Amino acid sequence: MTAQPKNPNRKTLPSGNQGSLSCPGGRYEYRKEQRREEAMARQVERNQLSAAEQLAILDMRLGTDQGAKKERTRLKKEIPNV
Repeated sequence: MTAQPKNPNRKTLPSGNQGSLSCPGGRYEYRKEQRREEAMARQVERNQLSAAEQLAILDMRLGTDQGAKKERTRLKKEIPNV
């Protein structure tokens, strides 16, 4: 038995995701899925960086040893000569 959609009059959105622009939450669900996909793409990109590269990015964005203390500590543990 397959699950029936809550609203049988749903329209297909551009990405192929199901949602209804006429019912409350339809646009929200579409946008939520879009944000999830963007976050996954950013995570894949970040995972390709070494710990030293990630630390350099933090320094560039926030300043040397400014902010993100826990993240800096975690990254420094991963770098052998820091």
